[in-house]
Amino acid sequence: MPVNATGFLQAPVYNLVFSSSVTGLISDIYVHLGQTVVANQPLAHLGYNTYDAQLRAAQVAVDAARNELNAAQAHVLNQLDYIHAQVVLAQTTLNAELNNRQALIRQANANVHFAQVTLDRDQATLDAVIRASNAAIKVARDTEQSAIAACQATPATSGTPASTGNSDNNNSNNNDNNSDSSDNSNSSCIKAAQDAFRAAVATADQAVVTAQGTVAKDRAALQQAQANADVDLTAVAGRINEARASIDVARLNPDRTNALIALTSAEYLYRTSLAALLVIEETIQLLTLRAPHAGTVTAIIGTIGGQPGAVDNLVPAGGLEIQSDHGGLTFIQLTDTTRVNRIQTYVDETDIQKVRLDQGVSFTLKAYGTHKFSGHVIQIAPNGLGYPGTTTSVKYLVIVQVDDSGGGSYAFYHHMTANVTIST
Repeated sequence: MPVNATGFLQAPVYNLVFSSSVTGLISDIYVHLGQTVVANQPLAHLGYNTYDAQLRAAQVAVDAARNELNAAQAHVLNQLDYIHAQVVLAQTTLNAELNNRQALIRQANANVHFAQVTLDRDQATLDAVIRASNAAIKVARDTEQSAIAACQATPATSGTPASTGNSDNNNSNNNDNNSDSSDNSNSSCIKAAQDAFRAAVATADQAVVTAQGTVAKDRAALQQAQANADVDLTAVAGRINEARASIDVARLNPDRTNALIALTSAEYLYRTSLAALLVIEETIQLLTLRAPHAGTVTAIIGTIGGQPGAVDNLVPAGGLEIQSDHGGLTFIQLTDTTRVNRIQTYVDETDIQKVRLDQGVSFTLKAYGTHKFSGHVIQIAPNGLGYPGTTTSVKYLVIVQVDDSGGGSYAFYHHMTANVTIST
């Protein structure tokens, strides 16, 4: 058995309210009842609030944060330039000290080499002097021995013969005198030979001592050259370490870290203030109520200076009410009269179990007599309307989609009465 019900043609209805995130009173209404509007067209404006002042304050905060960010960026660049210059200076100093070390090494090697060559030369001279001294002493000793032998071999010189008288006594006295004279002459001769030997030895020894003194000075000069090289190289090594350390100090300059921290803080402040500005700008956009779709204005519930959607106003039939913070109900209703393609009907609880989705529907319109139109079920409400347990039956909302052919040459109007027959 078919199910019969009564309903009405339904066009898409848009019950509009301001966003609950904004407050204020109606300052402007740009449309009137029956006016056709296009999508995104302004319909009304909410004023009498502090959003403009908030916008100005947010813009001031953004400008201040931008200035601080620019200053922080400039400071970071200056710090980076300064630190780079310090690093370059430290690297230049390090390179100079490295080059200086090479020069000192070359100079030290040259000084040590010169001292070593001088020592080797004077040591060779000393060795030659010692050999010459030993040879001279040997020659002197041989000469001494030969001289002493010659002195000892030389006879004493005879005196003038005496007179014949007293000859024995005179001869005896002469012999004694000649003996003493001979001894004295030999002693002098030997002493002269010995003195000559000692003089030769002294001369040879002096030559050796002089050469030894020269060698000792050369050894001291060599040691001093080596010590000077050690001192110079130790000093330049210290300066090289200082230069290397200064590079790390320059690179790790805390001023750069502090500048970057300040820049990060400034960037965060700028982003935060910019986000606040964007929020207030978006909020201000919500103060203008715009048409979400083309349609005809079928209700305006509110007046300039009052709350939009006042509770004591009623919305025309057909459209779901939306509560808001403004007192609650629909402010402006738009109906898309170009698409009257659905029927809103209510089926009694005794028949609702027979209704299924996609079932065929035929209907007539009161305005067009017995002419039949067709459609199909697209929605069945799960909850009924009415008071269960009373004599009044509960009704269930059923939505019928009009077939694509629509009314053909017949004009469909929103809320026309329809008598519906659902084929079960």
